[in-house]
Amino acid sequence: HVPEDAIVTGAAYVVGQAVAEGSLAAGATVVIDAVNAIELVRRPWRDLAERLDVPLRVIEVTCSNEVEHRRRVEQRTADLDHDLPTWADVVAREYEPWTEERLVVDTVEPQVGCLARIKAYVVLS
Repeated sequence: HVPEDAIVTGAAYVVGQAVAEGSLAAGATVVIDAVNAIELVRRPWRDLAERLDVPLRVIEVTCSNEVEHRRRVEQRTADLDHDLPTWADVVAREYEPWTEERLVVDTVEPQVGCLARIKAYVVLS
């Protein structure tokens, strides 16, 4: 039995990939804001970029301060009609370390510095 939340999450990735593919095929730039915690959901993004011959820039956003990370999770409000993960959900989430080239941004750093690093990575890559 596959949990319902896993089915919903999987469906959301499939829909997101279809929308991204249409946008990329039309010549648009696409930004995907998703956890992509495991290789199973990362691979389709790489495949899509390869298939359409477009660059893929991976940015891993972290928060190295656990107290701050927990505060952010617990005080977050939904901007869409969906349930947000609890801190227990975040801690229990399966995570596979990234093995490919990427920019890692730690959000305990000042926002202006994070944004500058992201812009430089996207433009210069």
